[in-house]
Amino acid sequence: MSEEPVPVTPRRRKSLRMLSLGNPLVRLVLRSPFHWVLSGRLMLLTYTGTKTGNTYTLPIAYFHWGDGRLLAFSRGTAWSRRIAGREIALCIRGRTTRATARLYDDRDSIASVLGEFVHRKGSKAASSLLLGLPSDVPPTPEDLEAAAMRTRIVEFTLL
Repeated sequence: MSEEPVPVTPRRRKSLRMLSLGNPLVRLVLRSPFHWVLSGRLMLLTYTGTKTGNTYTLPIAYFHWGDGRLLAFSRGTAWSRRIAGREIALCIRGRTTRATARLYDDRDSIASVLGEFVHRKGSKAASSLLLGLPSDVPPTPEDLEAAAMRTRIVEFTLL
């Protein structure tokens, strides 16, 4: 049984807002022949709004998860809920592909995926998610539970 979704509040610090001002430049680079500068960790997510019909393109960090799957982490931003269960476009390493998005938004499944992430990628990679996970030792179940309160996870399956 899955518990209720975790309410992740979008408390964006001023530094993060300033960083998002660079998104147009990042989008330009990721669409250019020079995408290799950023495309090892960043991809472009493109989706169409259900109410407005507008197309939105966001640069987001991703991690390979195996078998044509990718993971992305969201700290309360709305894009993760808007794409859940939908087919979207991803531009990865200069190539555009279709994918479906699955949202993990309950605490238990997020903590479980975070634990698996640490197991596969290591503590240092997990600490780079900026969720308060330690970089020098494996996180405790309490660490994973606390980090699960601060994030949502989106799993993309490439079509």
